[in-house]
Amino acid sequence: DCPAPPGSGRLGALAVRGKTPVAEVLRAMDSRGETWTHFYRKEDSYSRVDYVLVSPALKPAVAGGRAAVYDGPGVAAAEREVAASWADIEAARADRTPRLDLEAALAGQWLHALGSTTETAPGSLGASLIAPLFDGGQGRATVSVAQARHEAALADLDMALRVAARDVENALAAGVSANTRIASAQDAYRAARVTLQAREAQRQAGAISEFEIEDARRQLAAALDSLIAAVRDAGQAWISLVRSAGPAVLLQETPES
Repeated sequence: DCPAPPGSGRLGALAVRGKTPVAEVLRAMDSRGETWTHFYRKEDSYSRVDYVLVSPALKPAVAGGRAAVYDGPGVAAAEREVAASWADIEAARADRTPRLDLEAALAGQWLHALGSTTETAPGSLGASLIAPLFDGGQGRATVSVAQARHEAALADLDMALRVAARDVENALAAGVSANTRIASAQDAYRAARVTLQAREAQRQAGAISEFEIEDARRQLAAALDSLIAAVRDAGQAWISLVRSAGPAVLLQETPES
């Protein structure tokens, strides 16, 4: 993960060593197809300042060959709360500054004399300056409350990001664990099936009893149950990953079945 403002040259320094490419940027976008990751409030502009780099040896292991910009509902709601709290700060500060109000009045009159009509439209325009002289500290307190709310919203946003990252990591770990269990369960199932075939051959030859055949069948059924449970856990981990990462994640492979 590399924060790099536009035009900083950091990406080039990290991606190439001499003439040898050592990393490349993974293309990332959110569920709406947008790639920006930061909003500059002062300039009122959106830009991408966060990049994910991957080495050439690791890139084949990246699902889909690209990254994703997370924009799940929890994080989006926290971001909107931060924006709203910042607007409250600006509004509270504006209430403490003088305000100039303009007032205008327009009236129409019609005079009829000697067969002719004359129309007049007198008007007036005035301005008033309103400024708080003494509010007993209410304006400052209002600004302080808005700032406190903004800091709380920032903390909530940080927590939402941490929770989202934790859920994605847990889903990925569960998927890896389930896929490992699938491989071992498949081996156990194949071994139990071969054992049952061998036991049946021995039973036909009269070397073992029917009880040993039933024991081999129970072992095969237990191995099959373990395989089904592993496949189920892999599917649940897959669903958890999609729900945690949101629709922005691009997945090309499906859980093994």
